Amino acid sequence: PEEILCFDYQTSITEVSEKAMDRSSNALYDDIVVTKEGHLFGSVSIRSLLMTLASVQSQIASSLNPLTKLPGNRMINDHLKELLSHEKFAVLYVDLDQFKAYNDVYGFSAGDKVIQETASILQANAVKNHGFVGHVGGDDFVVLLYSWDFEIICEQIIANFDQSILSFYNEEHREQGYVKTENRKGEIEEIPLVSISIAVVTNRFRPFDSVDGIVNYAAKIKKECKTHRCSCFISNQFVTC
Repeated sequence: PEEILCFDYQTSITEVSEKAMDRSSNALYDDIVVTKEGHLFGSVSIRSLLMTLASVQSQIASSLNPLTKLPGNRMINDHLKELLSHEKFAVLYVDLDQFKAYNDVYGFSAGDKVIQETASILQANAVKNHGFVGHVGGDDFVVLLYSWDFEIICEQIIANFDQSILSFYNEEHREQGYVKTENRKGEIEEIPLVSISIAVVTNRFRPFDSVDGIVNYAAKIKKECKTHRCSCFISNQFVTC
């Protein structure tokens, strides 16, 4: 018989599953012994564990944005609710300006690559600061930070984006700094290159007791962001381009 598997109750289900899957198919109905502080806590069959893991993975996959593989709206909302209990937090609502014009000129496939690059930039900067990144949809993202130290992060995101976005344009458009396409009135207009806007909401100067309160406050700041024709972030009445 194969050796009995024994784990502490705090061991991750992924770690347990990896070791369980190394065993032969004949051992699928064997039990895993679970301990807590050195004492017997319970047991579960390998088959039940693997079925549970598959169910969890399926639920997570269904909650991810198919383009960026980032958490979608349901997981974002759960994290926002949890964020309210923290003493310090900053919520960064991120979207792209002039993105429609880019899609019109270069096509949706190229636009998808810009979205994926934006996701990578946000993730890279959030991970370094123990943050969470979610993809609301389209060119809208959210970054959750568990501190008020958002300025350097926003500046780095903007620097990374402004440098990276140039590679998505041809040489002519890069040099002139705009593309020509129809505006909403059907008129040909010179549209600036895509930029990134970040509306920042923190609980540093005012408390929030609901997710709706954060979202509504962010909507007001985003309107101000849209008045600046450059990559920028705004929070508490200041703007940095």
